[in-house]
Amino acid sequence: MDRDINAFVEVLDPTPEVSGPLSGLRFGVKEVIEQEGLATPLGVPFLGDRIGKENAEVVDSLLDAGARRLGTTRSTMLAIAGDSGARNPLDLSRSPGGSSAGSAAAVAAGFLDFALGTQTVGSIVRPASYCGVVGFKPTFDVLPTRGVMRLSVELDHVGLIARDVETAQRAFRALAGPRDGQGVLTKACLPAPWFDGDLPTPVEAACTGLAERLGTIGLAASSCTLPDDVTSAEGEILNGLLCKGVLDNHRAFIEANEAQLPAELLALAKTGARISRQDHAALRSERDRLGAIMERLFDDETVLVFPSVIDAPPKLGSGTGLREPQRLWTLLGWPAISIPFGSYGGDLDHLSVGVQLIARPGMDVPLLDLARRIEAGA
Repeated sequence: MDRDINAFVEVLDPTPEVSGPLSGLRFGVKEVIEQEGLATPLGVPFLGDRIGKENAEVVDSLLDAGARRLGTTRSTMLAIAGDSGARNPLDLSRSPGGSSAGSAAAVAAGFLDFALGTQTVGSIVRPASYCGVVGFKPTFDVLPTRGVMRLSVELDHVGLIARDVETAQRAFRALAGPRDGQGVLTKACLPAPWFDGDLPTPVEAACTGLAERLGTIGLAASSCTLPDDVTSAEGEILNGLLCKGVLDNHRAFIEANEAQLPAELLALAKTGARISRQDHAALRSERDRLGAIMERLFDDETVLVFPSVIDAPPKLGSGTGLREPQRLWTLLGWPAISIPFGSYGGDLDHLSVGVQLIARPGMDVPLLDLARRIEAGA
């Protein structure tokens, strides 16, 4: 069944049925997440025989909760460079996008109910949007990263790609435990995009339509513009932290295999080599400064409505898509969920458009509750 989509590195006999809160749900694991005795090649073709020594904490938690593991899903190299080899089930000539490409493709194809993914820039939200499924990036460090390949200690998130919000909500609850008393989201803001060029009409329509849906359930939505201090600096800060992380965490691998690695990965490492310890500390301080600005601007009751993507899924061999709409929320560590809300229309009507809902750190449960209400049309 996976021959055309190529979402899996390895397909397993389903694990035995175990009673628990996730009984009856099938899941997959991105190949940069350790699994004992199973292929964990980190998206690197010549590491195909690399076997995990122990399960990542999140894998054990899902198995203990009764979910049935069906396989290991494809990633780009080290979750940052090259092509995963997976194809988008909505259009086999296009990429699922992002590094969690196999996870999104497998869920969109109906092979899995949900899958584990990782996001260091945009690789949960972006492929979920391109494939027409739900992508949830929790608050930074809410889900443990023990046993997950490290790319950037300041940016790495573990999250979920799921067939619907309810499934993501169930899986998150099993992974994060009870998180009650977090409040309620009562108002919405639509930040103006700060990227070059106009939003594609279908993307703008999806955001407007979702804001109108919020109005029907009692959340007044208004437009806003983020401070120049934030929008002018976020890209450079994230890129610096990413490049420094790539070098620090994978220097030996890159130096030993330089001739076999894509130019994109080598360029990231080269940039990282120019970032001193003092520069790295300054980048972290700047990240914290932007977070403080944003937390003064938005309170715990506000949900932000923002495009998940600003481009259609790229054609195979043309990259993994544009990162701009996901980047800031990863840098800040704010929880974000992408839900499908419309299509591109015309000749691209088969391609889904996703919209992000974003909240302040720690507001994961209210964010999922709100997304569930939107999905249910209530």
